[in-house]
Amino acid sequence: MTMNIEGKNSCGPDEGLLDLDDLLETANLSEGKIFEEGFGQGLEEGLKQGRLESWTVGLTQGVNVGLELGDAMGFSEEVANSIASGTLKLMSVQEESRIKKLCEEISDLVKKFPTCNVNEVDLVRLLEDIRAKDNLLRESVTKNLAKKLDGDTHGLKGDGQKYSL
Repeated sequence: MTMNIEGKNSCGPDEGLLDLDDLLETANLSEGKIFEEGFGQGLEEGLKQGRLESWTVGLTQGVNVGLELGDAMGFSEEVANSIASGTLKLMSVQEESRIKKLCEEISDLVKKFPTCNVNEVDLVRLLEDIRAKDNLLRESVTKNLAKKLDGDTHGLKGDGQKYSL
C-alpha cells in the first residue's frame, strides 16, 4: 500500500510500484558498472604484477648474462696473462698468436656489450659472437694442453694406433 499525493492510501495497480522495465534497466546498468569496475581493477592489478614479473625476469637474465660475460672475459684475460708470463707454453708460435688474437677479440666484444638497454646494438648477435669465440678459445687451449701433456689429442700413438688401457 502506498500513499498518494493527497495523503490517502491507494492500492491501484500502477501506483507506487516500480515498472518491471525500469527494474531490469537498473539491474543491467548496475551489472555493467560492476563489470567495468572489476575489469578496471583487474587490469590495474595485472599491469602491476606484469611489471614486477618482467622486472624480476629482466634482472635475473641480466645477472646471468653478466656472469657469462665475466667468465668469458676472466678466462681470456687469464690465458693472455699466462701466455705473456710464460706459464702457459703452447705447441707452436702460430697457435700462440691465434690464441692471443682470440683473447683480444673476446675482450673487445665484452667491452662493446652495453650495460643498459639500447636499440642500436644487436645484443643476441653480440652475445652469440662472444660465446662462439669463448668456446673456440677454451677448445684451443684444451687441445694444446692435451697435446703438450700427451703428445696427441685424439689418443693416437705416433704410428696412428690407438692407446689401450
